[in-house]
Amino acid sequence: MRRFINTIPGRLVANVSALGLLLPFLSLLVPAPAAAQFQQLPTWAVVDFVNKSKTGGAEVGSAAAGAVGNELLKSGKYDIVPQETVQRAVESLGLRQPVTDKPSLQRLGGELRAATLVTGEVVNYRIVSESGGKRADVLLRMVVLDVSSALPINGAAIGASSSTRAGAVDDTTLLNEALAAAAAQATREINQRNLPTATVLNTLTNEALINQGTRTGFQAGMELIVVRGAEQVATATVDTVEFDSAVVRITKSFRGIQPGDKVRAIFDPPILKPDWNANNGNPQIVKPKTRKSNSQFTTLAIVGGIMAILLSNSSTAESVSVFNAEAMLYPNFSGVPAVQLSWKLDLFHRGRSTMYSWQLFRNDVLTSPVTVVLGDATKAWDTTGPRDVAFSTFGGQIGGNTCDNAAPEDETATGVAGVIAGRPYTYQIQQLYRVAGIDLPGGGTTGGGTTGGGTGGGTAGTTGGTAGTTGGTGGTTGGTGGTAEFCYFLSPKQMAKGIATPLDRVLQVSPTSGATVATDDNFTFTSVATGAFPIVVEYALQFSTDESFTNKNLIKTYAKIIRTEIGILAFVPVDYRRNTSDTLLNRLRSDFGSSTLQVFWRVGGRNTSDLPGPVADKAGNRYVFGPPRRMLLPTLPPPPP
Repeated sequence: MRRFINTIPGRLVANVSALGLLLPFLSLLVPAPAAAQFQQLPTWAVVDFVNKSKTGGAEVGSAAAGAVGNELLKSGKYDIVPQETVQRAVESLGLRQPVTDKPSLQRLGGELRAATLVTGEVVNYRIVSESGGKRADVLLRMVVLDVSSALPINGAAIGASSSTRAGAVDDTTLLNEALAAAAAQATREINQRNLPTATVLNTLTNEALINQGTRTGFQAGMELIVVRGAEQVATATVDTVEFDSAVVRITKSFRGIQPGDKVRAIFDPPILKPDWNANNGNPQIVKPKTRKSNSQFTTLAIVGGIMAILLSNSSTAESVSVFNAEAMLYPNFSGVPAVQLSWKLDLFHRGRSTMYSWQLFRNDVLTSPVTVVLGDATKAWDTTGPRDVAFSTFGGQIGGNTCDNAAPEDETATGVAGVIAGRPYTYQIQQLYRVAGIDLPGGGTTGGGTTGGGTGGGTAGTTGGTAGTTGGTGGTTGGTGGTAEFCYFLSPKQMAKGIATPLDRVLQVSPTSGATVATDDNFTFTSVATGAFPIVVEYALQFSTDESFTNKNLIKTYAKIIRTEIGILAFVPVDYRRNTSDTLLNRLRSDFGSSTLQVFWRVGGRNTSDLPGPVADKAGNRYVFGPPRRMLLPTLPPPPP
């Protein structure tokens, strides 16, 4: 081997082998070309528009789709499927342009792997002769559809015109220019419209909590769709909305809703009239027609419906339309941990003549309600103290049409336990109501008489009955049963909107009361979580020059953190700085004025799973707050002479 290495071929092999070993390391010295970072754009497809004008045919709708597709592509926000690809997919599915029915649009979207389809209408167009030339006017309605639901999520209704041209210009050229102008305007409009999206955090029965609120554009009553991946699972409406969260009510469920599902708002663009405004040529929006109704028929229908409710006394009807359980400190936000229970009556309320009492149940007490309040109440409080509770069960019977109970039951539970701070609870409500006996189908009778015996053998009836009359041979029928003045019934139990977690008040640790804070310090406080019932708690740090914290214009929330630990916690400077160069003093003086010498701070806590959350204070904050603590600010140095 040594002799071979010393030969010319041997040295050549050795050098080549050494170079091969060095090549990977030499490549590190050569700068690699930067890899382009591609952002995946949402895939949209545009189908031919419907030409609703009386001239031009399907070519006008195809030209409108082409103009809209070009403008969407130029915006740089979407990956637009080429029109040729769309046409091939239409043909492969056995469809014909323009595609208008929802099932076919959904099939087409799936074939194109597009989450969104754009369709619409050329409502009308015209060629107008002017002095020195002519122009084209067009009315265009553009609709953006979510493929999973085939529901409109964006769109625009536009009127546009071409430029006025002189000379021998053909009408098609003018129309295409007007369509391009309308497409550009419609694209700008949909891109500027803020249609909010959100994620489902948790659910309960037919409601869900989402992680966005008014800050991103959600409003009460807004219609939504709920999707899981590319599949629609539900439709919903916004029920109650706060700054950073909202409760949505499910209006239609297909697959059930679960945490992690996505929520997006629905926007249906307005309908255009096919005519131009005679004064300015602008498009005219079609206003929904007011339906005329026969007032007598409507009145009879309403009365008939109410009578049906009164007479049916259905055992499945609900007593309340809204039932909330909300944590608080009782009383006056400064006492002991408690849960406020509040409710609103159902619209028809089953025609009950008297709401006798409300029975409130908690999930950890199985044998009785935890409190009972009078029938005219709409609120109750579940506190930490034990109590005795008088209630009715009627053997579990719900509702009814016969007078089985002429008085409330007199059951009593003694020493019913109160709530424990830090433990989540669910609640139910049940109504004990009474109906006048004569209003029931049976007249409120509670029993019947017996048959008389021989001569003179009529016997007395049962409760409240009258004696039988003297009978002939064989006797006559005995007395009839008594009639109750009132008959008592129980409604079905209804669940509260969500869970509620009573909490101890957060106690501040540092800075101490009256301390001068000149630097960015930690704001430490006690946790409200307990080891017995692990919960996820959101804490909010607030400042105000108003010690009562009732003027929302003077309250500033500087930070929110989520923690599960027990013991002493802290807001550290990075939590409340707006940026790396910010300081606490700069922010306080910016918010409350440079001459401010004292502010008050407090910390509030809430279980993140509570729905709707703790009772809102006068400023609308849904936290259980500790007492405010005073903090002094250093005086500013005098200005230079």
